[in-house]
Amino acid sequence: MNFYARKLEDTLQDTLTQPASSNPLTRASISMSDSILLDGREVQVTVADLVLHVDDDEFRGNIDCVITFSEPVSSEDTLRSLRLAITSRNTREVLDISGYLETSCGLECTLYWSMLSEHDLSETDIPDEIELLWEDDTIGTFALGRKGTMQSSDSATGDSQRATAREDGDAVPEELRVDDFSRGLTIFVRWYQPAVFSLFFFSIIWTLGSFYFIANVDWLPLQIWGAMFSVAGFGLMYYAVCMFRNHTRIEVLDSELTRSCGPLPWPKLFRWIPLKIPVSEITSVWTERYQSARNNQGVKRTLYRVKVSIKEGEDVTLTSSFARPEPADFITQKLQESLGNS
Repeated sequence: MNFYARKLEDTLQDTLTQPASSNPLTRASISMSDSILLDGREVQVTVADLVLHVDDDEFRGNIDCVITFSEPVSSEDTLRSLRLAITSRNTREVLDISGYLETSCGLECTLYWSMLSEHDLSETDIPDEIELLWEDDTIGTFALGRKGTMQSSDSATGDSQRATAREDGDAVPEELRVDDFSRGLTIFVRWYQPAVFSLFFFSIIWTLGSFYFIANVDWLPLQIWGAMFSVAGFGLMYYAVCMFRNHTRIEVLDSELTRSCGPLPWPKLFRWIPLKIPVSEITSVWTERYQSARNNQGVKRTLYRVKVSIKEGEDVTLTSSFARPEPADFITQKLQESLGNS
């Protein structure tokens, strides 16, 4: 039996043997009125014991639940299609099943919410509800119980930190500049990063070395090869200059949301062409947490981006690649306020 199986059995056994009055586990046994469509048949779904572990131990951040079906559904279908979406401080994270036990009618599942394990509890807004998804479609929203509590060794310090966080909530992150006029809202997201200096000097050395190579060889194929390297050097140099000079401009004005990049043209996905969305077509704005591609060491980074949902259209990313959530959360909050007043 694997680790998750043992943990689930221990959790359920402890819960069932404790008296109701002393049981720290808040149960959320909910019969669902909606159904999923599986192989052309409607299957009723029931969710029970949907709880989040908030104890400062090895299980912190785990979400346990029991999923049962009115008809047999294979564990492969459940693992492939079932997701939970949890939103905290406008950051929406979709969770996969990380461990499970099969039952006669479904699965006892464990999912992992990394935000709670990576941040202090006082810095995390734990929602009262959580979304259940089947193949990216929302089945329903259900109450989320909690197991355990985290006590600070110095409650006064904790209260002070929370008060400071509230005071700093309106502070503009260093990556941003805001023009909040009476007629509209404009947010500038600068592209600059300290690593650009190294890239810029590397591109200069690369390009000069390519020219030196071309000037000192007489064989045409080698000159062509050197020219290709010089073109790559110019490309790196232009990229570095763009990172120095460019910004993303997000504007809400005259019942329209506009995103543009400049002042230098940026070829990626035609980002020099302004994106314009009527405010009436926007249904929601949120911060999404995602994983970057693996670097040379095979490690993925956690990044944040701001997205909007559009009526009868795909979600649109306004800006991305933030290494911390504060800039994305700030943009999300400002856009929500501005769109709500439009």
